[in-house]
Amino acid sequence: MTGKNRMPEKLVEIKKGQTGTGILIESDGYVSKDLTENNRKIIKEAFDSRENGEWNIPNPFVLDVVLQKFGIQNANGRIYPEAVLKREVEKYQARIRDHRALGECYTPDVMVLCESGWKELKDVTEDDKVLTLNTETNNIEIQKVSSKIEYDYNGDMVCIEGKSISDKVTPNHGYPIYNKEGVFSAFYTANDIFNHEVKDQSHSFIPKQGNWCGTSEDFFILKGVKSPNKTMLKKHPYCMEDKKIPMTTFMKFMGIYLSEGHSSKFGNDVKIYDIEPNVCDMISGLMIELGLEYTINVSKTGRHTFRISDPRLHAYTKPLGDDNSVYIPFELKQQSKDNLTALYDWFVLGRDKVRHYKKNKSARLNNEVFTESKQLALDLNEIQFKIGYCGDYRIEEDNTNMYFTFRTLSNGAYLDDKFIKLEKVPYSGKVMCIEVPNHTFYVMSNGKCHWSKNCNHPAESTIDLGRISHNIIECHWEKHTLVGKIEFNLTEGFRRYGICSSLGDTCANLILNGYKIGVSSRGIGSVKSVLGKTIVDDDFELLCWDIVSDPSTPNAYIGEKEELQQYVENKENDSNKSKLNEKIGKLKKILQ
Repeated sequence: MTGKNRMPEKLVEIKKGQTGTGILIESDGYVSKDLTENNRKIIKEAFDSRENGEWNIPNPFVLDVVLQKFGIQNANGRIYPEAVLKREVEKYQARIRDHRALGECYTPDVMVLCESGWKELKDVTEDDKVLTLNTETNNIEIQKVSSKIEYDYNGDMVCIEGKSISDKVTPNHGYPIYNKEGVFSAFYTANDIFNHEVKDQSHSFIPKQGNWCGTSEDFFILKGVKSPNKTMLKKHPYCMEDKKIPMTTFMKFMGIYLSEGHSSKFGNDVKIYDIEPNVCDMISGLMIELGLEYTINVSKTGRHTFRISDPRLHAYTKPLGDDNSVYIPFELKQQSKDNLTALYDWFVLGRDKVRHYKKNKSARLNNEVFTESKQLALDLNEIQFKIGYCGDYRIEEDNTNMYFTFRTLSNGAYLDDKFIKLEKVPYSGKVMCIEVPNHTFYVMSNGKCHWSKNCNHPAESTIDLGRISHNIIECHWEKHTLVGKIEFNLTEGFRRYGICSSLGDTCANLILNGYKIGVSSRGIGSVKSVLGKTIVDDDFELLCWDIVSDPSTPNAYIGEKEELQQYVENKENDSNKSKLNEKIGKLKKILQ
């Protein structure tokens, strides 16, 4: 749904006898080997192959299915009006034609911002914690991954290209969309954006920022050396004692160290190299604040090098690497916005670490920070994001082996056609996504960062891709009954040897062995009471059909073809007639 009728994502299931707005689940359909002559033929061929010593299931494995009916009061006591259900089926048929009825995920090369730093999506596990956006407060929250979804996808991908975004996702992948006032509007899919179905789309944007709190510590504890040698104790008798340093001061030092610092391979020296004269006084003042012994060497060209000889500082900085391997420690990246700002500002004081652009009032803070270390560039990108900027990442195209992260004040990727290009491209391969409680996570695609919506809300309004067992590949109306074809997702082990290793295998095996399987619709919408009847309102949106064990529509188990008769609409005097027809049907089966 779009516009004023679009529903919030955080919905609960509307149970039997209840009214209101939420998730609607109706097990109105069924499938079995005896439903149609086509089904019986396919199943017979499968069993004949087994009797001949070859277990060979057709590929694809497609059976006829009854999906849903309108005008009949189901076991939940609800009635779906003809116009409402037919409208949603028509929309669903379009999704089938476009091969987008199921699935919402990124390609595996996308990166996700985890608590530990940037990770490729393919490497993210359920043990990871990721940065999420609370769309109600706009605060950044760290949440554990609930689940990870990965599957093979063959169909169109939606490409969203612009200065601030470069995404390629399945059509149903979602985004949090903010309005022109900078307030969360709703979650929309990539297909909604492609079809220009976002409310006030030209003034809306996908957010790139959030409010970071972090940890506000007053001091950093520089740990004493546990087992110093005699020489170290003689030169530095204090080295076993912990050193308490104001956190902001230490963050400033780490900024300039990461930019221009080096820890000696031998000895205990930590140096800040080639400092410009105009910032020398600032560095000297910082050294005094640190409370550590230091010396200054001035070269013939006027460059200043600060030398700190302290085993405790050396023990902390040495493991951080050098040149193309240096990185920012985890505990520093979790600090408050103010402390992270101190680190970042002092990093850019370093020589030849910033590429500035033409200054103007709107872009005075736009610049590129660069380094030889890929990990350091990603860490700086993370810090840019946490202190309120938008950092986009790239690698220099020439042979300089420099990694850049671009700092801007952009609050989002605007969806106006002037700023983005939309197209659909074919794709065949792996897609994946993660689930988190806030349903949002921060991604980097082709170096451009923004918030994204996860793809898995089985308790709410989206499909659990990790539990897909089938695809609905066709549907049409036979009077009041919606029928169609269902394709089961089977593994090669089941097709050839009868070994069940997936949900699709399990469902197919039950049907092959004569079990009755229910098919349940899932959607979101409102339920109201009209003249004593519980009616599904016009805002209903069909999401999918799931396979279940128990149907709720009367007679919604599999049977012979003649059972595909229409149900009598549930008018004032028709309820008893419907029940009578059910009893007659059961008697017919007994007599047969």
